[in-house]
Amino acid sequence: MAAQTILTSFSLVFALAVLWMCICTLNYMTPSTPLLHRLSFILLGVGAASMLIAPLYFDTFPTVGGVTLAGGTALLLTTERLYAMKFRRRYRRRADDPQRAWWE
Repeated sequence: MAAQTILTSFSLVFALAVLWMCICTLNYMTPSTPLLHRLSFILLGVGAASMLIAPLYFDTFPTVGGVTLAGGTALLLTTERLYAMKFRRRYRRRADDPQRAWWE
């Protein structure tokens, strides 16, 4: 019983993180965002929402593989967003300097 409770709590935390990142990413998209990119984040958010709802309404417990997949997805979305912000910040600083060429 304790293992199921721990798996359920980790699953809920990871699913909430994935759902939050999907909502933030979808709000950041523009109309020129490719349809498949938008659809992938919608499906990822729906899957995270179903992971949140399943233990509460259907009395099902997540598997170790499901929790690992949700944790990996949450970590990937979080680190990818942080890396993209760092990458943009580095090259924006270079683009603001008119004396520097873009390849330097």
